[in-house]
Amino acid sequence: MIPPRMNIAFLETSPSIYTYKLGKALKNRGHHITLISFFDFNKDLYKSAYHKRIEFRFNSFSPTIKNGINILLKLPRALINCIKIRRLKPDVIIGSATPYPYWLPAFACYSLKKIMPKTSFIFFPYDVNLLKYKKKEYYKRAGIKNFELKAERYLLTNADGIIFKGGEIDVVKKSINIKCPTISFPPYAMKEFMAEINLDKLSKKDGQTHIVFIGFLAFESEDEVKSFGMGSSMDAIKNILKQKLHFHVYTNQYEQIKKSTKFKKTLQNNYFHLHHPKNPFEIVKEISKYDFGLNPCNFNTKIMNISLINTETANKVAAYIEAGIPCIHDKRHTTAIELMKRYGLDLYYSKSNMSEIKEIIKKEKYEDLLKKVIKLRGDFRIERNIGRFERFIYGLKKS
Repeated sequence: MIPPRMNIAFLETSPSIYTYKLGKALKNRGHHITLISFFDFNKDLYKSAYHKRIEFRFNSFSPTIKNGINILLKLPRALINCIKIRRLKPDVIIGSATPYPYWLPAFACYSLKKIMPKTSFIFFPYDVNLLKYKKKEYYKRAGIKNFELKAERYLLTNADGIIFKGGEIDVVKKSINIKCPTISFPPYAMKEFMAEINLDKLSKKDGQTHIVFIGFLAFESEDEVKSFGMGSSMDAIKNILKQKLHFHVYTNQYEQIKKSTKFKKTLQNNYFHLHHPKNPFEIVKEISKYDFGLNPCNFNTKIMNISLINTETANKVAAYIEAGIPCIHDKRHTTAIELMKRYGLDLYYSKSNMSEIKEIIKKEKYEDLLKKVIKLRGDFRIERNIGRFERFIYGLKKS
């Protein structure tokens, strides 16, 4: 049963592919969807998910003189937008931190309770800071401000509902007394992104195995704040290349890697292929020509909590499913592997140096893996699962 039509707003700095899929799926079910965004974004990519957009168009929230002037100049627009939001009278607002800032949805949650008490506020933390580091001092070294941690705690204890995208809830509840309803809703694949199963693989032409990775690589000391707690990706890359497996990388760090002296030798390796980044709407078809996707785990577990790794469900896994390619995981990604296990696709290596990957590939008949991927693609789609999410938010709607 489809719940009655709701007026749903997403409050974000700018939309993510996860919330785009949520918004689009809910829109297709007949609900009215509004995006409240604070930073500028590529409207052509994301506009089809929303009936309406309320845009503040700030450059950033960084405490600089230039940015302060920018915010002051845009205060008239901000006030008009606040009036628009109040007139909108949404049934629920889904406030997201993707991944920062947390203070923005916290401020929205606090304000709604005062100004729009009939609107439910649902918090989507994207990544839970609470789970990241083993010591308080590590948060400071990672550039995570104390007020951000307080904002996250406020949201976890004051929101009307919370969305988790992995298995975080059980771990979070050990530290925080969460009283509101919660839902675990992983980054599902979506029909509109799905590429046809590509049988014309690069491996068919050269007889060699091609593995692809999309995402962030930690490799430079100057990235220490952004990648604090992550182990170097260089060791993992070298290990894959040593096995004479072609490794294709799509990352926003393309220019940085090209200029890096640390990557000079790797870039000359015939098995390493660095590609220009592509947006979420282009990447799936592009990577369908490879044999396997990779979901590695380059975390320093002396600094980061293993629970973060165990419960994570990465967006890249959905992209690999949409591309129709099986994924090889680090064994520590237990939540993702448990999902894959239901379909006989629990391909994982247990050693941090990845030396098992070639052996894993040799044991599998690729045609059989593709059949399992097709079955997974049929089930692990947001269209098949959005009803559960829909019922969750409808249950939080205030009369």
